[in-house]
Amino acid sequence: MGLIDDLYAEINGHNSAIDANNAKISRLEVVKKDIADAKDEADQLKTNWNDNFVTAFAADGTWYGTNKNTVVECSQDYVPPAYDTYIDNIDAVLDAICDKITALKAENNDHYGAIGWLNSRIQSLLNEIEKKVN
Repeated sequence: MGLIDDLYAEINGHNSAIDANNAKISRLEVVKKDIADAKDEADQLKTNWNDNFVTAFAADGTWYGTNKNTVVECSQDYVPPAYDTYIDNIDAVLDAICDKITALKAENNDHYGAIGWLNSRIQSLLNEIEKKVN
């Protein structure tokens, strides 16, 4: 029965790896949602910046001159592209998380394939033992 025990131990090893991967996938799904929410928030901040600050500030008639023009130009030319860069970086992180989740799921599929093969071998072995005992 040593072979059977070895096969069961191998199955347990695969099951442990699958459980560990599923735990990682669960954590990554939570992080992915949090990061996607942060991306949405950054996009909303960018929209609010343009709609509520830049437009209102440019239309403000209480301040005139080159200093105002410089501030308005900087707020239009530098802040929105910084948000774009930030959002692009968040997209890259989300892509990496999705790739990792896909890789872990593929690894699980490899384990399931091995478990299927091992279960088949165990059943064959048990069948042969049962035939010898009868």
